[in-house]
Amino acid sequence: MEKATILNIGTKILTADVMDHFLRSFGQFKTHYAANAKSARRILERLEYVDMVILEFDLPDESPYRLLKELKTNPEWDHLYYVLGADSEEPYLKYLIQDLDCDDVLTKPFNAENLKALLDRFENFEEDQDSARRLIRKAEIAFRDRWLNKVDLLYEQALKHDPTNERAMTKAAAYFLMKPDWKQCEFLLTEALVQNSDYVPALALQAELAWKKKDYEKAIDYFFQAQKRCPLNPFRNVQMMNFALDWSADQLRTALRVDQDNPELYFELGKALMMRKNYLDACKAFQRVNFAKEHPAFQAFEEYAKLAKKLGGLK
Repeated sequence: MEKATILNIGTKILTADVMDHFLRSFGQFKTHYAANAKSARRILERLEYVDMVILEFDLPDESPYRLLKELKTNPEWDHLYYVLGADSEEPYLKYLIQDLDCDDVLTKPFNAENLKALLDRFENFEEDQDSARRLIRKAEIAFRDRWLNKVDLLYEQALKHDPTNERAMTKAAAYFLMKPDWKQCEFLLTEALVQNSDYVPALALQAELAWKKKDYEKAIDYFFQAQKRCPLNPFRNVQMMNFALDWSADQLRTALRVDQDNPELYFELGKALMMRKNYLDACKAFQRVNFAKEHPAFQAFEEYAKLAKKLGGLK
C-alpha cells in the first residue's frame, strides 16, 4: 500500500511521540498533529490529501460531535476514515462509537499491535469498494450531491451485502425518513433494533419518526432510551428540547378544546410556539390573552407579544 496520511487531533491521549514511534516502525504512514479543533481545520485546509483522522474525544476547544458533523458534510473530507480516540474507562465508550458514527476506535492504553490492527482495518476498508460501509458512504455522498436516482440503489446494495448490519439499516432508514417514506423507515429501524436493541442511532431515529407522527409517548420512550445510553450528544439534546416544546404545544391545544377562553393556556402556548420560531401562530395565541394590568404575568405577556410581532415581521 502507498504511504497514507494521518491527522491526529488532540494530544491528551494520542501523543505525538508515541504515535510517531509506532508509525515509523511500519514505514508507510505520514502523520500530522493538531492540538485542537481549530488547528485541525487549518491543517486540513493546507494539506493536499488526508486519508485518516484520529480524533480524541476530549478535545480542549470543541465538541467532537460538532467537529465530526462539519468534516463529514464537507465534500473535501467526507470520504476520510474517522477513528475515535478515547480512554478505555470512558463510561459511554461503547455508545459513543455508535453515536459519533466513527469508522473505528483506538482506546488508551494502546500498543503497536493495537495500532497495526487499526491500520490493517483501514487498508481493508480502502481496498473493499463494495463493503456495506463503503456503499453507505457512496449513498450519503450521492444524496448530498442530489444524485437521487443512485441513492436507493446504493442503499439496496449495502443491505444486500450485509443484511444484518444495524448501521446500514439505520442509515437507510434516515434516508427514507427524509424522503419521506415512513413505512420503509420504520421497517428498517425495527429490523436494526432486532439485530442490536442497544444501537443508539436507531433508538434516536425511532424517536424522531414517532415525533413526526405526533406519537409523543413513543417518542419520549425512544428519546430517553437513547439518552440513557449516551447523554453527551449536543444535537440530540437540542432535538429533545424542541420535541418537548412541540409536545407542550400539543398538550396546551388539547386543553383549550375544553377551556377555550383560558388566557393562561394561550399565554403558555404562545411562548412555546415562539421558542419553535412559529411567530405567526404565537401572535394568534397571544391575541387570545386578556390579562388585566394587575395580573402578575401582564408585563411579561406584553413583552412576549411585542417580541413575537417583531421577530415575525408583523405590524
